[in-house]
Amino acid sequence: QITAEEEVIIKCKLQDGNKQSQRLLNLLREDLGALEVLEIDFIGPTIGAELRETSIWIVLAVSVFLLLYITWRFEFGFGLSSIIALAHDALVTISLASILMIEINTAFVAAILTILGYSINDTIVVFDRIRENKKLHKDTLDLTQISNLSIQQTLTRTINTSITTLVVISSLLIFGGTTIKSFCLVLLLGILSGTYSSVFIASPSLLYFVSEEETEE
Repeated sequence: QITAEEEVIIKCKLQDGNKQSQRLLNLLREDLGALEVLEIDFIGPTIGAELRETSIWIVLAVSVFLLLYITWRFEFGFGLSSIIALAHDALVTISLASILMIEINTAFVAAILTILGYSINDTIVVFDRIRENKKLHKDTLDLTQISNLSIQQTLTRTINTSITTLVVISSLLIFGGTTIKSFCLVLLLGILSGTYSSVFIASPSLLYFVSEEETEE
């Protein structure tokens, strides 16, 4: 992978560690002449397994704490709906990253956590407006109408925030260095997913759970 005018990234399967790298470098020197090695990294199966396990625990812990916090600030139905939206964002981003062959590393995990934070912020804005309108219009509108009204009132804010964020991320993706391109691409995918999940997944899920709670009562 050519990353600059005179810089190249080479990835290969790990077979015999440093010996394989040295053989490859010697062959390149024979064909191309003198070259400078900037960095050599080895990621073995043990490190990969630890990264996968740690990433899963981090995402689960974040989800649990968010569920508890939103339940405390709102209701359990709000918290459960937000977690469903977050699970959607994480799964969509991971799936698209797999299709695009993006390497899963610590930067990828950081990008996923950033996406979850961005998405939950947008979801809470919508939920907060639903809660306010529920108090104002509880005698004149049903929950579906209140949800639609709240989405309409926050839609401009959601679009403006997402566009502003996407402009910054796109600039970094185009003009930034190679080391942050994968991170920015994952963020780009996640922001797009998080924007529509707050409207099309979190709010409909909230209608379902709140309706279920009211039916049980």
